[in-house]
Amino acid sequence: LYGAIGEYYFSQGWVGASANYQRADAIHSAGGVDYDSYVLAGEWQPEHYTVALHLMRSFQRPAQEDASILWQPRETLSSNAGEINVVSYLTPNLALNFAFGQTLHNSNSAPTHGTNQFGLRWQPEALGQNLELAAKADITYDTRAINLRLSYYFDSKTSLISRDRNLRY
Repeated sequence: LYGAIGEYYFSQGWVGASANYQRADAIHSAGGVDYDSYVLAGEWQPEHYTVALHLMRSFQRPAQEDASILWQPRETLSSNAGEINVVSYLTPNLALNFAFGQTLHNSNSAPTHGTNQFGLRWQPEALGQNLELAAKADITYDTRAINLRLSYYFDSKTSLISRDRNLRY
C-alpha cells in the first residue's frame, strides 16, 4: 500500500485530499488486484455541529505479474462514491450523528446502494471524562447492525467535543 495525503486546517475545520495505490495479491486466484483510490474530504465545525463530506473515486483492475502480457489491455472497474456525516453536540459530552453514503456510479453497471448510520456517544462527566459509551446502527440495502462500544481514554480529561476536534489523532 502506497499513499499520499495532504490536509489544510482552518479555525472551524479542515479540507484534505489523498491518493492511494494497493496491490492485493491474494484476492483472486488469477493473481490479485491493483487498486487505486482518490479521496477529497473536509469538515466544517461550527460551535455545536460537525459536518463532514467525503468524495471518492476508485479504480480496480487485475494485477499482471507476467511481463509477456504486461501491455495487453485489462478490464478496469471504476466507481464514484460520496458520504456526508452530521454530528450534533447536544452538550459538550453528548453527541448524536447521522451519516449517509451512496455509490454514485459503477463502470460495470452494478447496482448502486446507499448506507445509513445513526449513532449516539456519551462521555459521563461524573466518571471523570475518560469513559465513553457509544451505540451505532448501520443500515444498508441488505444488512442491519447495531454496535455498542465502551471506550476508556488514558489521555488528558477533556470534553467529547474537544476530544473529537483536538485529540483525534
